[in-house]
Amino acid sequence: MDVETFRLLIAAVHAAATDDNVKAAVLTGTGKFFSTGADVAPNLGITGALYYLAGRLGHYLASELRDTSVALTSACLSFPKPLICALNGPVVGWSAAVLGCFDIVIVAESATLATPFMDLGLVPEGLSSVTFPQVLGPSLANDVLVFGRKITAQEMLACGFASRVLPDAGFQDAVHGLLASSTLTSSLGSLTGAKRLLRPRQEVAALEKVNHFELKVIGDRFKSGDPVKKFQEKAAALRTKKREKKGAAAMKSKL
Repeated sequence: MDVETFRLLIAAVHAAATDDNVKAAVLTGTGKFFSTGADVAPNLGITGALYYLAGRLGHYLASELRDTSVALTSACLSFPKPLICALNGPVVGWSAAVLGCFDIVIVAESATLATPFMDLGLVPEGLSSVTFPQVLGPSLANDVLVFGRKITAQEMLACGFASRVLPDAGFQDAVHGLLASSTLTSSLGSLTGAKRLLRPRQEVAALEKVNHFELKVIGDRFKSGDPVKKFQEKAAALRTKKREKKGAAAMKSKL
């Protein structure tokens, strides 16, 4: 998830919200993963000298977050129609955190969810600081958000985070069939009315405040310099892993 992807999704969500021909929206992925989270590649090559400029960098990144991830969180939260996630595979980071804003989460049997915010020197985002304790319960939410526990599709189903677990084979077709059969017989007014009752405006307004408070705390973390240092450590580990993999492949070819 880079800035451009966030902006494209914001535009898509807003378009679906105002299109009377759209009764519900489904967000899904292609390939093995649903999403591996925000793209920190631009920060992985940061030099040691820039580490000491973390205050300025934090201000810039906080501004970018406000324009992208926070704006998309807000768009998902205020979406007036049913918002469904078809979780086709593993999901990590912000992309996992924001799923608490969705009305229905349908997961493939191979899907997993992880929010390794602490490992990057960050804090919960995507409204997960509120939605995860509400859905998962406080103990499991802390295990996931603070200790980085990865949960499986069956665990998501057991705690009520997901409504269904479907086989990987034919997953997208199965989700389409389920939603088509239910939305075709429902009027747009009934769907939007149900959404207003199940997530009233006062709840949306309260969560909007949390959304921006999470951003403030994330900005504070960047100003501390910790995330930049963590990104550097991750970059070094990735480079080492690539070198080892390349060396192993070269050795294998010689053998």
